[in-house]
Amino acid sequence: MSHFVLAAALALLGRVEQAQAAARAGLTLNPQFTIARVRATFGDSAIPSGGERMIEGMRKAGVPEQ
Repeated sequence: MSHFVLAAALALLGRVEQAQAAARAGLTLNPQFTIARVRATFGDSAIPSGGERMIEGMRKAGVPEQ
């Protein structure tokens, strides 16, 4: 999870190439990781207030949706 949080933070800072590299590293370790799984694990109501922003960053970093 830490690779994906890092990827999200870097993407939101505009450091997209570094964000994509972090996302790739995370996907190498956990190829099944998706944004849909984050939502399923935490549930929409349980995602903390900043969670949607984190998910937005993951999307920008290239983390798969499904």
